[in-house]
Amino acid sequence: MSTKPYEIQKNVPIPAGKQGRKYPFLEMEIGDSFSVKLSDMRNTHTAIQDYKRRYDLHFVTKMYYDKGKQRMRVWRVEKPEEE
Repeated sequence: MSTKPYEIQKNVPIPAGKQGRKYPFLEMEIGDSFSVKLSDMRNTHTAIQDYKRRYDLHFVTKMYYDKGKQRMRVWRVEKPEEE
């Protein structure tokens, strides 16, 4: 009796990858913004850093309250002047 831990399967198609992105960073123009739930704040900050590194896009975030719930707004901004 064989005790192989894995069964090799052939001709199993690879599933399609994610369609679309979670955040609209690439579609945003300077001055555009969108609002994020507080529960998505950490993931949003991580994505912002990734887009800054990959695409040289720049963003500003600010916390605010909407109907008593804390949210974060993300604005696309121009690249800051180098000092």
